[in-house]
Amino acid sequence: SPDLIHIHTPGTVGLMGLIYAKLFKVPYMFTHHTLFEEYLTYFPFPSSLSKKLILAWMRLFWNNSFLVVAPSRKVSQRLLEQGCKAPFKVIPSGLHLDSFRNGQRDKLQKELKLSDKPFLYVGRVAYEKSINFIIEAFSVLNAKLKNEDKLTEKGAEALPHLVIIGDGPARADLEKLVDSKDLSLLVHFLGWRKREELKDYYASSLAFVFASETETQGLVVAEAEAAGLPVIAVKASGVDEALPQEENLSVDSGKIDQFAQHMYELWKDRKKAQEMGVVASQFVEDNFSEKTVLAKYQNIYDSLSLSEKSRFSTENKA
Repeated sequence: SPDLIHIHTPGTVGLMGLIYAKLFKVPYMFTHHTLFEEYLTYFPFPSSLSKKLILAWMRLFWNNSFLVVAPSRKVSQRLLEQGCKAPFKVIPSGLHLDSFRNGQRDKLQKELKLSDKPFLYVGRVAYEKSINFIIEAFSVLNAKLKNEDKLTEKGAEALPHLVIIGDGPARADLEKLVDSKDLSLLVHFLGWRKREELKDYYASSLAFVFASETETQGLVVAEAEAAGLPVIAVKASGVDEALPQEENLSVDSGKIDQFAQHMYELWKDRKKAQEMGVVASQFVEDNFSEKTVLAKYQNIYDSLSLSEKSRFSTENKA
């Protein structure tokens, strides 16, 4: 006898929730977590047909909801363009900030025998994450540093390193790209790591790098910021709102040289990197903390369950 059903997936479990809500007249809300139309390559139909089917299915969930929650403003705009007629609110997913703070500050140095903090990517190693863009920018960065007089005679220990944590279908192709750029000594694919270990990897890195343009909110960006890391990212839906608005290192799509320049600036200026990390950490605390987000959801739950139960009661009496 629930007062409210909150659906987080348009899959089988979500459909069961929708059917239950309809059968027993329970108000329900839906949180839109994923831009499924950005993943058409995973569907067994032509892209145009897949997109139509996906959006028709999503409208089934949106337009039967009492409220739709979008994790970012840009996602909410897209939902409106795609036919969402239900009321909606923008609420990011909350983070348990302590899970990403006070990590071991030399974890990567010990594991990989590095003499300095590397750049870090964490996430699925999939094509839509545009990790190839990061590797290209990293290649530009190292070419720039090698051209500087003081590094011409030094080896890999004097150059930046890039660590990629995660796994996925693009890994083999990315490893080939790394080899073709002669970066195999500088780019490290670590595969999957336990979630509780991530704070150690964040704490032992110089900066977080992210180039995906298919995110609903770039939650991993907020995790890195919670750990005190500055973030270099490509401007994109969702990611923009996970970055401090007045001071960030975001670049337009395709701007590899600009991305590499930001990496160069942080590599050369550690004080700047640390200061930007402090700003990012405070930004996440103000906007993504569990406490902040849960308070917003509690208000919604209370208002929906009370108002809609009252409406159902009135309709039944009538």
